[in-house]
This record gives sequence, structure tokens and C-alpha cells, in this order.
Amino acid sequence: MDAQHVRQVLNDLLTRVGTMRREREQVRSGAEAVDEEVQDHVALDGKTLRGTLGHLAADQQQMHQLTLYDTQSGVLLKEQVTGKKQNELSLVSQFLTPVLVKGRIISADAMHTQHAFCFTVTRWEGVYLLIAKDNQPTLADDLRLFWSRAACGLPGLAHRTHG
Repeated sequence: MDAQHVRQVLNDLLTRVGTMRREREQVRSGAEAVDEEVQDHVALDGKTLRGTLGHLAADQQQMHQLTLYDTQSGVLLKEQVTGKKQNELSLVSQFLTPVLVKGRIISADAMHTQHAFCFTVTRWEGVYLLIAKDNQPTLADDLRLFWSRAACGLPGLAHRTHG
């Protein structure tokens, strides 16, 4: 048996079971309780894997791996290594499926602060938490304007700027 295939099948099964459990709990608690419900937080993150300690073979290529994992349990829900001439954005649609998104809060870095990402997460009934940087200049300007106006008198709004 291929160990990676077995792990993927088990992860898919556990993900489906968790999604069905959350749906049953949501039905039992009523639709009005959705805002109060604690949602699972999953993180989407990519890493470039390189050799360490100077033992990298001269012909060994760097790999870039994208993962989606449950932050509470540490369970890896999905992983994929990008091919040559690919990046995370070319793979992200494989990670945004109803089974992996529904009822979850998905956090990702600024690279994923894209309209298509937000639309897909919302479409599959998930919530996103993304970072806005100057790689999206119009969005960054809109946020600065919003928070400058919010600071002038909208009660209950607060923000912090880092960097």
C-alpha cells in the first residue's frame, strides 16, 4: 500500500465525519446559534522545503508544499506539493472544497487575500481570516480609509496595525 494514499483516505474520512458531526450539532442547536458556535480553525500554509545541514544533493530540487491542517488537533487535512512552475495559488482551489471548508474558519497569509479565495470560502459556508498587505494596494487603501473613519466615532470598532 502507498502510505500517502492511505493517509489521504483516512484524512478525507475524518474530515467528512467531522463535517457531518458539526452539521448535526448545528441542526440540534438551531440556526440562530450559528454565531455563538465555536468553529474549527484550520490553517492554510505553504513552505519551501530545502535540504538542511549542508547535505543537500547538488541535483536535488527544492519542493514547495501547501498544507491545510486543523490547528487544534494538528491533523493534516490535505497536503500537496507544487509542480515546477506552479505556486500556492495554482493549487489552492483543490483545498477549497465543501468538505474542507464548511463550518470552519480558514486562515491564510497575504498571498491568498484574493477575491476568488474569499468568494469560494464564503460559497462553501466557511469563514476566512486573511492578512491585508500592500500586495493588494486598493484593498490596503480601502482598509486604511475605513479604519480612519471608524476611529472617528463608530462605537465598538477597534483595530491594530502591525508593521
